[in-house]
Amino acid sequence: MRSVLIPVFIALFGMGFAATVLAVTPAQTDDFETFPEPDPGEVPQPGPPELDEPPEPTEDLFPLPEDTDDVEAYLRLLDPRPPLAITRLAMTENEICGLTQGGWLACWSLFDDDSLVFPEGIFAQVTAGSDHFCAIDAWGEPRCWGADDRGQLEVPPQQFLMLAAGATHTCGLDLVGEPVCWGDLDQAHLDPPDGPFQIIEAGGNRTCTGSAAEAPVCWGMPSEPARPFTEPLYNLDMSSSIICGLDATRLPRCAFTEDTAPFDPPDELAASVSAGGDFICILDTLGDVHCTGPGAPALPDEPLIARAIASNEIMVCAVTTLNNILCWDRDDEVFRS
Repeated sequence: MRSVLIPVFIALFGMGFAATVLAVTPAQTDDFETFPEPDPGEVPQPGPPELDEPPEPTEDLFPLPEDTDDVEAYLRLLDPRPPLAITRLAMTENEICGLTQGGWLACWSLFDDDSLVFPEGIFAQVTAGSDHFCAIDAWGEPRCWGADDRGQLEVPPQQFLMLAAGATHTCGLDLVGEPVCWGDLDQAHLDPPDGPFQIIEAGGNRTCTGSAAEAPVCWGMPSEPARPFTEPLYNLDMSSSIICGLDATRLPRCAFTEDTAPFDPPDELAASVSAGGDFICILDTLGDVHCTGPGAPALPDEPLIARAIASNEIMVCAVTTLNNILCWDRDDEVFRS
């Protein structure tokens, strides 16, 4: 008898519990917010997002790429490293060009507001002579502009790893490191030594090449010194009378032509070195500029933290951390972009 009552009791209890659940559940659904079915048109579709128009530049010093619809150009604008920040400078006697982080060129006249003509595109390097510039584009093709009275713009149709412009000539390292030169070959005595080399620099009518394992060797006018150093140097820079570079400890080392009285370069660890007509300037690892020599222009009185410097025979220019160009000469005149 007991075995029959237990299943009946369980069955009755289960029916009562189910009824309770059915009675409570509808009442509780009123306490929750209900949502409509999503519209299929609002569901995000797979694929790359549409690109909006690129942001307007905060400065009007540099032109944006013409084809701003190109994805690569747009991504350059979004690069966390500012693509419009100038990282390299090159100076002629009257003009200056800067190469930005994104590989674009921007050029100015040092003494007037004349508009300058310079090539468009993406570039890896820019160098300057007395009155001409040369640059290597992203494919290794050389592009030169400016004066052409000595054949400075007669560029050979080949690719280069690096270029260096002297007063009226230009030399470059081809894809195997051999030097190739054009321009005023008579003045520069352009009979380069056999390579391969990793470094090339020019100034005045002379050119020097070197590598990580060999000291620089120089040729041109004046002919001395042919081997001005006994150790490899990096970041070479030259004027008509001075050649400088950084040794393995990043200290500047310099040599002078016979008609130039030698003097000591700044005794500071350097990020780069720049040689003028009769002075030497370095950019130290903290962004400070130091200059020595009988014709060294006095530094401006205003605070200056630089990311790049360049010199011609009488003037020094620097790119400030605010992306401005500041130049000063031995007459204490200061020029700003």
